[in-house]
This record gives sequence, structure tokens and C-alpha cells, in this order.
Amino acid sequence: MTNYSCMAIGINRYNFIQPLSYAQADAEALEQFLVEEGNLSPQQCLLLTDASAWVEQQSTYPNLENILYWLNNPNPQGTNQNYLPPSVLWFFFSGYGVHHNGKDYLMPIDGNPRDIPGTGIEMRSLFESLQKWRAGKIVAFLDMNRAPGLTGGTTLGEKTIELAAKMGIATVLSSRPNQFSHEAAALGHGMFTAALLEALRYYRRDLTLVNLDQYLRDRLPELSEHHWRPIQTPIAVFPALEDSQKAILPLANSVTSMKMENIPLVNGHLNSFNGESDHNYQTLTNTIESTSVSATIPSEAPVKSSKAPANPPIATFTPSADDQPLTYTPIPLPKTEKGSSSKQPPSEPGKKSSWLGIILALSGLIFLAILFTKILDRISQSPQVSPTTSSPTLPTTGLTTLNSTSEFPYGEITSESSEPGQKLLNQARMSLKGNQASSFSQAIAKARQVEPNDMYYDQAQLDINRWSWIILDIAQGRAVQNDYLGAIFAAKLVPQDQKDIYAIAQKVINDWEINAGKQLQNQILIQEAKKQINPNQASSYIRAIKVLRQISPDQLSYKEAQELIDKWSRQIYLIANSRASREEFDSAIEAAKLVPQYSSSYQTAQKAISKWEQGKK
Repeated sequence: MTNYSCMAIGINRYNFIQPLSYAQADAEALEQFLVEEGNLSPQQCLLLTDASAWVEQQSTYPNLENILYWLNNPNPQGTNQNYLPPSVLWFFFSGYGVHHNGKDYLMPIDGNPRDIPGTGIEMRSLFESLQKWRAGKIVAFLDMNRAPGLTGGTTLGEKTIELAAKMGIATVLSSRPNQFSHEAAALGHGMFTAALLEALRYYRRDLTLVNLDQYLRDRLPELSEHHWRPIQTPIAVFPALEDSQKAILPLANSVTSMKMENIPLVNGHLNSFNGESDHNYQTLTNTIESTSVSATIPSEAPVKSSKAPANPPIATFTPSADDQPLTYTPIPLPKTEKGSSSKQPPSEPGKKSSWLGIILALSGLIFLAILFTKILDRISQSPQVSPTTSSPTLPTTGLTTLNSTSEFPYGEITSESSEPGQKLLNQARMSLKGNQASSFSQAIAKARQVEPNDMYYDQAQLDINRWSWIILDIAQGRAVQNDYLGAIFAAKLVPQDQKDIYAIAQKVINDWEINAGKQLQNQILIQEAKKQINPNQASSYIRAIKVLRQISPDQLSYKEAQELIDKWSRQIYLIANSRASREEFDSAIEAAKLVPQYSSSYQTAQKAISKWEQGKK
């Protein structure tokens, strides 16, 4: 079994640099995903944040001393003889970075801009420390923010890219050297981490460095656009072609434990899980279409293309001279047979079957048979949409199975066009990106240029209607992910002359504006709670918990608040346990008594109190 390990560092409250808002949340979210949705045990994930708990006798507060300790001690509780190197080592950093005298540095929480070499972690030193773990593969995710006033901001990242390539460490940077990393309150994360988490949940066991790079390069600029930030484009360095196509994410093997309603639907594709391909959903879709039953276009997320290039380029970058922008050199992967998938070689040319696909197809047909009458009744009605319901039922003309960001029904239109309307529609379709509502809006504007007397006018009107439905669907997909601001942004792109679709869009916009307001209020409370925390002070966690308890069960952020409450209750117990290990039993008991009765750590704390009252560890 593959042995994965992860070190995640997220720093908000710097001692000498202006604080960040979501770096800590970034690291916590990645660690939480790997533990709760992946196969990693908590012991395989090391979290270093402003408020992370001690591990045994060692602090995880992200100052220079502690970060270097953990980097250089991959097996602190054991010996070199019993150390089992991880097959894959994930290193994640969200915080400030700086370029100084030709070198890139990560800044720990006590990093001082006046003494960067003495208080920062030089990139070569970081990579050398990671190599001491003797992992089969190292993947470094660096979300390096640039603070105003720090030197070398415009060249940060160039040296990192060069070192990563030379030292053989797969590295993903959150932005190009001439760009800046950004955070968004609506996301509760940095832009880079939000896109990274989406990619992890989307590809799951199929995640490779190649498709991660493709996803991030598509999604991150879109997030920047949606949240009114300057464009942010990630950079990936892949030292080895072969390794870049191997899975890098462990996921639980249990299929039966997954509820069908939680399987994400993506732009006309059922997002396959546990390694199954989109071919199965395509088969189901074709079957449905053959019965002339109206269907729904599913919720949005970047398209997991089943028609991805057989030879996707691997991004390698070389710093150019005279501080010019980085040059990009695409390196094609080894060619595969036409029609084969990059995930798994097909058992037969152009075909791919699996028991899961059969089950999904049969289940879908049975479900459609049961609801056939209701579906037909709904076709003649204006579909109703709410943030908690599925996408509206679409007319047959609006149904399009999207196999990739460029595969749209061309009808008689070909790439060799001579008619004006034909050229305009070709241009419109070539600009489409399956995960960007704005690209569909731009395509609609282009299609409107087709004159009424043009032979392609009717086709243009069909495309405008279809693309309007897709825009609404993209909006709904964002709402399902609780990205209400992004959903509103997309829904406002629905054209007014598409009256039925526009009416639905206006209704859901009103609903989403209410939800967005509530979500913002809750996020303010959550951030206020996090500011209450003082590491290693148990009472500060109680103050933070009291703030979170203002969020009621009917609120959108209630689940997040409860997760934080339980996590912080656990932190209180760990603080108490740490004091007891130093035989400070009175102080330990005092802290343990603060563990809330409604938390999962309460019973553990009560047992510990009984033991400590007897003077035992």
C-alpha cells in the first residue's frame, strides 16, 4: 500500500508583516481533506499553523525554529532503523514569500523583512530538507503571497522553479513571478487553495500532476475574474514525465459508503469516482437521449474532459534574462492510441467498460422510468430553481452533452466556413470554455451578429438558447458549492430576451443574494472567532467557541462552525494533556475542565481529569 505523508503550513498572524486572512484556513482545509476524504491517518499529516496543537512534546507553532525542526526530523519519535520513507510526500505552504539577493525564501511567522537570510527559509534549504525524507516522490504546493514593501516581489518564484527542476521536486506555484497571489472572503481561502481543493475533490483517485496542472490553469484565472481580482495563473514544474502521469492522491476504496446524492455532477458529466471514467455517464446520456426524455444539465465544475488531448503538455519553465517574463516550453507526452484515455489503457480500442458504469446506467434508467410522467409534466412548465434544488428541467433543444470544452453540436457547420453566419458561429464556439460562464456570454454576443436573413440564423438562435441554459446551470453549480457570489455573477449573464431562462435566473438571484448575505455574516463571525485564539491558551479557544455558537443550525455555515468547535475542543484537551505530561496536573485539570460537554473530546477529558487528580500522567 502506498504510504503518503503531508506537511501543511499556514500562517496568518505574522510578527513583522501585515497579517493574512486565510492562510491558516488553507492549510487546515488541505489537512482535513487528506484525513477525512483520503486514506491518510492523522498521524501521517503534520499541521503547522497559528493555532495548531503540540505533537507529543514538540510545538507546531510555525516559527523558524519549529519549522526547521519538523523539516529535518521526518521520524522524530523513532530511529533511522524503523523509519519507513513515504511513497509520496506532500508539502504545502500558504504564507509570505520573498526574493532577496538572488534567492527565494519562505517566511515563517517570526520572519523579519529586515533580516531575510537570518529569519527566512531559503528555497534550496527547504528542498534539501524535504529530500531527507527519502520519499519516492515529493510534491510541493507553494502559495507565496507578496507583501507591500518586501524586496524582489516581481521575481519571486523564478529561482524556485529553477531549483525544483534541478533537484527533481515536483512543484506547483500559486502564480507567475510577475503576478500576485490573492485571497477572497467569499471563498474563505486563498484563490490558489480554493482551486486546489476543487481539483482534489473532482479528480480524487485519478489526480495526477498533469490533470492537476490543467485544472488549475483553467480554474484559477476564472476564480480571479469572478472575485474581481487580477488574473492569477499557476505554474507547475514536473521533473519527470513518467511520474507526472501517476496518481498522487490516496482516496478511500469504499464505494458503498458514498451516497449517490453526494456524487458531483459536472457540466453534463456524472463525475466518476474511484477511477471510473466518464464513458459510463456518456453511455447513460446517449440512452436517455434516444428515448427523447428531457434531461437536466447538471451542476457546474470545470469539465473533466473525456476528450482531453492524448498528449497534454507538461509545463516546464526557464527563467529568462534581464528580468523578462518567464518563457514557457510545452513538452508533449508520449503519444497514445487515438481514443484511449490518459487515465487507464482501454481493454478494447475506443471502449471502456466497468461494473460501476453498468450499475449507474441501470439505476438511471429505472429512476427515469419511475419519474417519466412527472418529467413530461414539468416540460411544459417554467422550471423552479432554488439554492437547494437540482437544475431546472430543460427543453429538448437545450440539452447538450458536453464531452469537452470544445465539443458542441456543430450540425452542418464545419471549420472550413465561407458564409458570414457560419464564420461567426465557428468563432463563437471556438471561444467556449465549459467552466466559464463569461465565455458563453461572449459566444452569445458573437452569435447575435448573425443576420436574420442568413441561412445560419436559426442555428444561431438555437445556440443562444442552449448557451443561456448552460450559463444558468453554471450558476447553479456554484450555488450548490455555496459560492453564492460566483453564482450571482454567472446568473446575471443570462440574456433578457431568453424570457423563460431569464425569469428563473432572476428568481434564484434573489434567493442567492439572501444566502450570500447570511453567509457573509457567518464568515465574519467565524473570522472573529479565529482571531480570539491564542496558541497554547486554553481559555482563548473557549472564547472563540462562544462566538461560533451564535451560528444557529438553520444557517449555511453551521456545519463549518460545528466542525471548528469540535476541533478547538480537541485543542483544549491537547493543551491540557501537554501540561500533564510535564506533571503540571493542576493546570492540566483546569484546562481539561474547559472542554465543552457537547464536544467529542468531553468524555476523554473527563477520564483524563480523574487520572490527573490522582497525580498520574
